[in-house]
Formats: sequence, C-alpha cells, structure tokens
Amino acid sequence: MRQKQFEEFVRNVEPADRRCAAAWRTAIGLQATDGLKTSKYLFELAKRNIEGEITINDVLELLDKYYRNKTRLPKDSFVTKYADRVAANIKSVLSDNSFIFNEEGLALTHKRIFNGVSEHAGEFRETKLEKKEWLLNGDTLKFIYGKDIHEAVEIEIQNEIYFDYKTLSDVKKLRHISVLTSNLWLIHPFKNGNTCTIAVFMIQYLRSMGYEVNNDVFAEKSWYFRNALVRANYKNQDIGVDYDFRFLERFFKNLIFNGNNRLRINHLVVWKNKM
Repeated sequence: MRQKQFEEFVRNVEPADRRCAAAWRTAIGLQATDGLKTSKYLFELAKRNIEGEITINDVLELLDKYYRNKTRLPKDSFVTKYADRVAANIKSVLSDNSFIFNEEGLALTHKRIFNGVSEHAGEFRETKLEKKEWLLNGDTLKFIYGKDIHEAVEIEIQNEIYFDYKTLSDVKKLRHISVLTSNLWLIHPFKNGNTCTIAVFMIQYLRSMGYEVNNDVFAEKSWYFRNALVRANYKNQDIGVDYDFRFLERFFKNLIFNGNNRLRINHLVVWKNKM
C-alpha cells in the first residue's frame, strides 16, 4: 500500500474507526518534522490496525520482526525503520487518554515516543544545543542551556497551570497557546525528537482542556508547524526581523478552531536582503 492509497483508505473508513485512522495520519505526518518518511509496510500495518485486525502492540512486534528478518534492506533502511517505529509509538500515545501536564508528563511523552529507537528516551539533555536553520538563511537558533532545562520547564508548566482562559477571546487564546508551545519548544529539553514530542504533548494538553483537535492539520502541515516554531523564536535587528507568532497562530486556528488559513512554507522564509 502506497501513501496515496492509504490516504484514500483513511478518507473512507467507518465512523467507528475514524479516531484510530486520525491518530495514524497524525503519527505518520509528524515524521515530516525531521524530514522522514515511513515505509509502505507501515501503511499496511496501520490499515490492519484501523480495521481492528491487529492491535498497536501487534504492529510494534511485526515491525521489529520485519526489520530483524529482512536480509536485503535499502541504504536508508535505518532511517525508515526509525520513522516507522516512532510513528507507531506516537499512534499508541495518541490512542491513550491518560495524560499528566507536568515535567514528568513531558519526559514520559518523549520516552514513549522514542522507546526502542533512542537510548536517551525520556532523558533531559545536559549538553549545549544549537542548530543552523535553512529557513533563516543559515542563521543559528540557540536553545536553553542543559543545566537550566528543569527549571525552565517547571516555570512554563506552573505558569500554565494557574493561567485562566475563561475571559479570553479566541484570538487571545490562540496567542497564548502559540507562546506556550513556542516556549516549550525553545527549551528543547531532549537531545532529539523535540518537535514531535512538543506536538504530541500539546495535542494531549489541548484535548484535556476539551478542544477537538483537527488531526488533518498535523498530518498535512507538520513541516510548516516545525518552521513556524523557528520563526516564532528568531530575532535579527540587523535585517529588521522580530519574533513572529502569526504563523503559529494560523496553524493553531486551523487545528482547534477549524480555520482555513493557507499554511505556506515560503511565507516563513527570512531573506537577508529584507531591509
């Protein structure tokens, strides 16, 4: 089964199977945050899981067996294996209604997503981290120092726990949710997989507050989401660029308020000759 066939299958599933199908679409789509693609074999397993033929635990076992027994694998098989396992793990997390909004809950989300693929799953990093971004014409984003991660996460979580949404307009809610997501992402608590983890953590958090999350948005626009986070955290006075949350707000409006914003990657690019 190819991706287009899988998408066609998902669009026509029975109503009782739609939540499972939506979780799979989101899980597979989130691989785009790291520029990865899942295998045709995973689509087959996902289809069987949606139809109730096999459980998610069966999916994980079959994936392990598939890659263990396959004697002739293409050069990029390690990357595909990684994407397949992470996608299946995300689907498992999204199908579970249990959720804890605290520092331990964030670490547990990472641990569950990267179980079986990373020896550092669930562990906060202790090393310095920075990344060059094509979106910023090669400029670098620097993330919070490892020694400050626990305190930074605790501050964000505690501020959010005591935050009152009741009197806010939808516009202000979108701004607040965007800032919270951006701040958690800028901490970059883990050595890898931060965007996937923050995405899943926020989906769970929004659901816990009663929001209906439109899974199609993450399924189709995960790469936009990742780069909107970059733009929200980039400032360069030499070229007249300031922190910009508009792109994240547009994403979240589509995600939780059924907005119809056009989410275009080229709108996010920072040009050096901006001035």
